[in-house]
Amino acid sequence: MKNVNDMTPQELASYRDEHRFDEAERVMGKAAADALRKLYDFYGKDWLDWLASLYDAETGAFYFAPSGRDNEQFRPDCESTYQAFTLISFFGLLDFYDGDYVKAYPVKTRDNCLKFIKSLQSDVDGYFYHPQWGTDIGTWRRGRDLNSCIDLITRFGDTPFYPTALERLSGTEESRMNLPEHLLSREAMLKYLDELDIRKNSYMFGHTLSSQSSQIKAAGLAEVVCDYINEHQYPDTGLWESELDYRTFSGVLKLGTTLTSLDDYIRYSDKIIDRATEVIMSDEPPRYITYVYNPWGAFSHAINAAKRIESDALSRGETPTFSVKEIREKIYARLPELIDKTIEKLAKFSKPGGSFSYDPHHSQPTTQGVPVSLGIFEGDVNGLACAMHYPMRGMFNVLGMSPIPMGNNEDFLKFRAKIEAAHKAYEEANK
Repeated sequence: MKNVNDMTPQELASYRDEHRFDEAERVMGKAAADALRKLYDFYGKDWLDWLASLYDAETGAFYFAPSGRDNEQFRPDCESTYQAFTLISFFGLLDFYDGDYVKAYPVKTRDNCLKFIKSLQSDVDGYFYHPQWGTDIGTWRRGRDLNSCIDLITRFGDTPFYPTALERLSGTEESRMNLPEHLLSREAMLKYLDELDIRKNSYMFGHTLSSQSSQIKAAGLAEVVCDYINEHQYPDTGLWESELDYRTFSGVLKLGTTLTSLDDYIRYSDKIIDRATEVIMSDEPPRYITYVYNPWGAFSHAINAAKRIESDALSRGETPTFSVKEIREKIYARLPELIDKTIEKLAKFSKPGGSFSYDPHHSQPTTQGVPVSLGIFEGDVNGLACAMHYPMRGMFNVLGMSPIPMGNNEDFLKFRAKIEAAHKAYEEANK
């Protein structure tokens, strides 16, 4: 066999594709590695072309869905753009560029995207607002857009025009004016948490908080929120509600995300690990694609907590109550059936062009309370992220492995060529 140092770029790409599962086979065994191969074959690579078709050259951003692109009442948005770029990065397509967006993407993409994203920021409160939705939006939309916009601006090597809401929350009393009341004091936050009612809908409770976690941290209220969450968890199950189903276990994911974002960790991880495999293998029909992803995400938070608990015990010279290595070995043995079940459920959300939708039969007409598409039989960017990036991020963390690339630089260059063609077409049309 030719030495890798003597291979052409095309030969090297082919070699890496052929051997990308070797490490998984060495760590987990052939059956588990073959299960991952099956999942990657299920995903394919058509999603890259589908994603490229949603790119808007004028803004350097992405539409939520094809019907959003094709109907004038909709516009590109920052979260879809963040999710699109993050998908490509997570699956190793930017490895050739060390994950650097500035090196990887055309200058026009960087310039137009920065111009678009930075134009959304309000000088009044530091949040980011889309013109098609205005400022009268919910907590989820506002918080998620704040995080997405800051991430995109940072990755493209720039800074916002004005101090962000995060900077204002951690600043003076004067700078905190015009910001949400529940973020301004301990008392207001506790009242807010009580009103959200963690016992009746732990998912919505966690969803609301996770979208604001960076703001909570900036406001100095992380300890208040974490203590509240931990005090309300059931020790015998690790859940926050009495039933075990997709909805309640999705609450585990969202609350675990909140705790992690606030530099805490989820308690009773051994109970959650036991429940996670039950939910993944459940025959309950998933109403939303998040019901397929959330168990893997909750599992991942539980593994992180287990690692922390094990490490703390060892540092004290104590024998840990459980072994993360043994937990993972059990998962390796069950991975073929866990992946088969995951594929079976994901298939219900599969849509044309290698895409996925949030709902089984159509794209979301709204996301976080604002209109984004016609809600027809088509994929959407959020569905794609929930089908691929989010569950795979959780799965690889559970397995104790780095993500296996889903493509190589050749694949990225084809994607980039479509973006460049979109810019050329836009310029021709606007001469």
